[in-house]
Amino acid sequence: MYGILENRWNVHAAIIAWLILVPLTIYSEELYVVGDSLSKYEINNTLHFDGFDDVDLGNPAQLQITGDMTIEMWIEPSGIGYRRNPYSKAVGGEGTIYIEESGTLSYYYGTDGGNHGPYQGVSSVVPLEPDIWQHIAIVRDLTNMELRWYINGQLTNSEVATYSAATSGTNHAFIGKGYVFKYDGEMDEFRIWNLARTQAEIQESMYTELIGIEDGLVAYYPMDVESGTMLTDLTPYTNHGTISGAEAVKDIDQQFVSFYLEVQNALFQRSRVPCFTPKGVMIYLYEKVGTVSMLNSTHKQQKRSL
Repeated sequence: MYGILENRWNVHAAIIAWLILVPLTIYSEELYVVGDSLSKYEINNTLHFDGFDDVDLGNPAQLQITGDMTIEMWIEPSGIGYRRNPYSKAVGGEGTIYIEESGTLSYYYGTDGGNHGPYQGVSSVVPLEPDIWQHIAIVRDLTNMELRWYINGQLTNSEVATYSAATSGTNHAFIGKGYVFKYDGEMDEFRIWNLARTQAEIQESMYTELIGIEDGLVAYYPMDVESGTMLTDLTPYTNHGTISGAEAVKDIDQQFVSFYLEVQNALFQRSRVPCFTPKGVMIYLYEKVGTVSMLNSTHKQQKRSL
């Protein structure tokens, strides 16, 4: 009997040693936080629009861009099926973005200065997915006479530009409002540049919060609103927006894999069985071991650490 117990203990000791020495792979879709542990994983705000809200940016000189331009943001549209404007200035002027009924993105600019023709439109071709965070960027490269759409840093479509310059006008710029239905969903890290960014530049900074003084950056709204109706522009131009109805949402990284730093001393079994850590966090582990993974994480999880 003693020999059997000794052998079992040796096996258990070997398993325990193996689990401690070999880091676990935690797949984000297998990760959950429950109960009062949620507050530990709150990160900076996003701004939530319910289809009736907007942010008025006014008509500052920095947004009356007639040449090269890049607009980028993170968005999580709440469903697809209506034509909506996540951003607008002028369809026939400095430029406006649409989410079409199909989920594809459209960008228009022109020489009228307002919401009439003549104008040119370019489609992203690839549609957005509802209820998922996605990074979008439209590049108006009039130096090379090209319009380019990027989704999650990947080029989805490009077309030859018709007009060598846009015409500025008196329209206010809006986030979440435009010529059609207002935007419905969450939005974060809204940026406007007065230059045509390359794919490499977009990819390099899409997961990173900016300082506000980057070359060519003329408007930067990280959406970190704590209270009130002012949306802060972190560039030196300080063209702050006025929020009408949109609400700040404290985002919670329910799938944030980097929280393993808090539970790395806990001992888990190698299974899909729920495991509870001493800190009250429940996770599901995949059947594979290896290094900690951040697969399928959202933009919040990738760009910010705890």
